[in-house]
Amino acid sequence: MTESENKNRWYDKDPTVSMAISILRNTGKNNQIKVAEYILDKLEATTVNKTNFSQNLLKVFKRRWYDYDKKLSSAMEYLRLSPINTQQDIALEIIDMLCELDSQTPCETNQSE
Repeated sequence: MTESENKNRWYDKDPTVSMAISILRNTGKNNQIKVAEYILDKLEATTVNKTNFSQNLLKVFKRRWYDYDKKLSSAMEYLRLSPINTQQDIALEIIDMLCELDSQTPCETNQSE
């Protein structure tokens, strides 16, 4: 992947979101689905524009790594359409969740509560 392609990805605009998505991409399929379910639970009830969401899903032709699973694709699309501060909050939660799933012990990121 070239540097210019890398900068065009929606999740690379913020370093925390980029790290969370990178970790998610490299984890096992079962953990990806667990995280997708978590994201969907958190974001489906938000004010994400449902019209944009539906139209964007129709335009995708499975060219991104997360498009091959419907649940994961939906979760990533909700996250992409969320405000940056929501993306950052969810990114920290994704990192914590994957750390716990991989180690089976609670992990802590530098979240300010």
